[in-house]
Amino acid sequence: MFNKKVLKICTSFVGVFFVLSGFAKAMDTTAFGNLIASYGFPFLSFMAPFMVIVEIALGMALVLELNPRRDSLIALLFLISFTSAFTFAHFHNGVNDCGCFGKLRPSSWGPTESFIQNIVLMILCITIRLKYPKDDVRGPLVFWKKGLMLGLVLTGMFISGLTFSMPTALHDLTHKSKFKDQNIKNTELAKYVQTVPGKTYMVFCFSYTCTHCWNSFENVRGFKKTGTVDSVIALAVGDDSSKIFFNQNFQPDFNIRTLSVDAFDKISTSYPVGFYIKNDTIKYVIEGEVPSSMTFRKTNNIAFNPPKSSTAETSCTPTSCGH
Repeated sequence: MFNKKVLKICTSFVGVFFVLSGFAKAMDTTAFGNLIASYGFPFLSFMAPFMVIVEIALGMALVLELNPRRDSLIALLFLISFTSAFTFAHFHNGVNDCGCFGKLRPSSWGPTESFIQNIVLMILCITIRLKYPKDDVRGPLVFWKKGLMLGLVLTGMFISGLTFSMPTALHDLTHKSKFKDQNIKNTELAKYVQTVPGKTYMVFCFSYTCTHCWNSFENVRGFKKTGTVDSVIALAVGDDSSKIFFNQNFQPDFNIRTLSVDAFDKISTSYPVGFYIKNDTIKYVIEGEVPSSMTFRKTNNIAFNPPKSSTAETSCTPTSCGH
């Protein structure tokens, strides 16, 4: 018979993971909804708050051991669904963030670590499901357990309600159709970006404080270094202190123009967003984290044109970086 103490530890571990993951997403439910859209499922963005609440409730049920065999099966199905969606998003759309811990995700945490994490959790759920005694029936739920579970679920509902913005999620449904295949002169981008026919550009819209934007930054830089585009132009939103922090830590080597929130919202109410422009036409709109230039070229069947010389910009000047 499997050691009961080990099973309790496994059950608690999976439960705590779900609770922490749920609250991490609740801190910015809009970002989670936007991430779902970047996965390739924009029509499910509105489900973000509901998913957060289910995750917290399921985690608490496991921690309190209400019905470990049943709840571990639900958790397993939950993990399989998310892992499958992330696998599709990673290999088809170049998304590297699984979204498990929202803004609390470590900056060094990549897709490999996310896959390993989910596989370990699935193994634990299978173990709990198969090894937990079938005759281990819980008695009536005691008052303190009811109060704790209800309190945490209501807290999660309150936080996710405060941080969720339906217009942003709905915006993602029409964002691509609004910009894709449009001449840049007919869009809001024309106010801030000047292009030359025959040239290619990556216009990167981001926030100085957005961790998903930080994760995209080196990939965006790579578009110019690999010759995927002739120029990279960035439009950012944020205050002066966040701009200084960003420039000091990331040392951008391309022009960044800071916009007001109102001006930025006319382009996009979510970030990061990338616009691939060729011959003054917006050919592709990248919503969510920007993939590597190689992934982008392969996904969209774009020919590789390496830089003609090795004298590309490698340093940042006050003028070019918008300091």
